Amino acid sequence: MTCASQGDVGGYDGKAPDARFPASKSEVEVDRAGCEPLAHALTGLAPGGSAGGARAMATEQKSPTDTAPSPCGT
Repeated sequence: MTCASQGDVGGYDGKAPDARFPASKSEVEVDRAGCEPLAHALTGLAPGGSAGGARAMATEQKSPTDTAPSPCGT
């Protein structure tokens, strides 16, 4: 199995996630047990008892002249 890394996808920078993303499910704290599946999914961890997870991030490379249309139309 391979992971996305620098140069794998043109126009994107690949890198390991920063400290904002937990490395394992044991690092995720929730108030109620019923919230755990959603908390795991939102942090890039695999659902259920799977040991896998998303441990790479891809960020689009943009030049200073790139502009995105405003969702408000302005």
